[in-house]
Amino acid sequence: SSSSGSSGGWAITRSFQAGGSVLCMDLDSESTHLLVGGEGVQPSIWDLAAGTKLWQAKGGKPNRQTLLVDKPFTTAVAFLPSSSSSSALQRAAAAGGEAAAAVQRRFVAGSANAKIQVYDTAVGRRPQSEVVLGGETRVTALAPEAAGTRVWAANGMGSIQLLDLQTNKLMDALKGAGGSVRSLALHPSEESLVASVGLDRFLRVHNTSTKASLGRLYLKQQLTGVCWLPVRQVAAATGAEQAAEGTVAGEQQEAVAAEDGEQQQQQQQRNKKKKKKAKSRE
Repeated sequence: SSSSGSSGGWAITRSFQAGGSVLCMDLDSESTHLLVGGEGVQPSIWDLAAGTKLWQAKGGKPNRQTLLVDKPFTTAVAFLPSSSSSSALQRAAAAGGEAAAAVQRRFVAGSANAKIQVYDTAVGRRPQSEVVLGGETRVTALAPEAAGTRVWAANGMGSIQLLDLQTNKLMDALKGAGGSVRSLALHPSEESLVASVGLDRFLRVHNTSTKASLGRLYLKQQLTGVCWLPVRQVAAATGAEQAAEGTVAGEQQEAVAAEDGEQQQQQQQRNKKKKKKAKSRE
């Protein structure tokens, strides 16, 4: 559901039933489509304006030995940037125009059985690739990089690893988390920073290039979400503060100059009075 604030509190403006127990979701960059996952349901894409389901995934192929299919239990989802669109997606968009392009998306989904699956809606409803995140526990957070070729993934045992989508291999892990990681956030600019929070009550920041820890902050409670303040807002706030400081400084300088002028006038008047008294005595 979506809400809007008012003087009387929050009011629900739109809602729809996504089915099952919703555990995770992600909004695309245009804020028009919602990716939803949860317990008992496969990942699905919804049109926010109409509140209708546009696409739903199918489960992976049966196990070759047991012929069993994993029950749907999606615990993390994330859209891949549009710049990383596959050739199949681009062909489908070109053939079908804007209507077809609106449904064509690539995304990653993490499950309760430690799997990370990559979907391309232009190719089909089943995952195009799959990798198991170490630890045999649920995938709790996914954060794709801007290029769309690598995804940071975290799980319930405090492991944070980098998945290369081109090779479908997991790379070096970030160290430091002492419990389940619940949220990851990459810096919105080109800076190589990733923030993470979890049940160990710490906010941590790592350098994504060197994998080095840049600092941590204890926040006294179990944490479930983290995000960076947009750079433009920070710059605007900083500029406003500087402008305000400049205005105050200018006003202070003007006030000091005015006081100096008054003091000089008063001193001149006192000097004139002294001269008059001296002449009268003579």
